[in-house]
Amino acid sequence: MPAALMQAYPLPDGNMQVLKGSEGWFVGTGVGAQLYVGDSDGKQDFGYRISAMAEVDAGKWITPTMALRFQAVGARATGGSISGKEDAMNLMHFHVDFLADVLALLAKRDVSSFYTPLPFVGVGFAMTDLKKRNCATLTVGLLNRFNINEHIDLNLELKGTLLSDKMDGFVGGCSGEGTAMLSAGFTYKF
Repeated sequence: MPAALMQAYPLPDGNMQVLKGSEGWFVGTGVGAQLYVGDSDGKQDFGYRISAMAEVDAGKWITPTMALRFQAVGARATGGSISGKEDAMNLMHFHVDFLADVLALLAKRDVSSFYTPLPFVGVGFAMTDLKKRNCATLTVGLLNRFNINEHIDLNLELKGTLLSDKMDGFVGGCSGEGTAMLSAGFTYKF
């Protein structure tokens, strides 16, 4: 958060001040790798199962320590089919996340520090280019934020998403599927 905002809205005695509606907005983007974990994916080489992903997001800091973010992620998920053959699908995932600067909340650390770990949890919706393979999702992760200046952050994000068992087209085996994603990107703060 810009230093001017922190002076205008301090957190006295752990009290969180809500930022004005026009303050605390941000947009970002990132690219990275994803690993799809489905019922038959273990039948393929690990390297084949890693594929590229891209993400865009927009959000708002509600207080200097808590934010809401909408993120859209696209990936070409690769893995295996029950027959043992290579399989792939286009995967889109839209989710809303709650991010918290836990160190600033608990230890009263300066929210404009160079490095800030931001754990998050989110809910959303995933869909593929294949029939009837859409589902609700639960996402958890850690956004590692590196504050470059008042407007730019560099990010390294690790997240996992729980998906329905039907996403890879095979129902059975495990009761669910998921993705693990690692991305690097940046955020622009207005």
